[in-house]
Amino acid sequence: MQNLKEIRCQCCNKLLAKVGTVKRLEIKCSRCKTINHINLTRPPYIFFSSTKSEFIRFIEYTQEQQVDNWESFAGAKRIVVNASASYSGKYEDNLIYKF
Repeated sequence: MQNLKEIRCQCCNKLLAKVGTVKRLEIKCSRCKTINHINLTRPPYIFFSSTKSEFIRFIEYTQEQQVDNWESFAGAKRIVVNASASYSGKYEDNLIYKF
């Protein structure tokens, strides 16, 4: 299995996603609101993210609006794991992949 590259916010260093092969990406940090420009993926790829990130909404947007490279996400699979940091702090971990 290939090593995943951690994508962190350039401003506050928050983990935004973990990615494999990349091409071009723009993602907004949910903590500090910095817009990060990153290379985006083409298949095969694996992304790891959580609902605290904007990444899932980004993928949905690219497919709905058919922006540059939207075809890369067509047919991608998503695995969702419900998690919690505390009793009241619930979130989802997401694994998005396409081979």
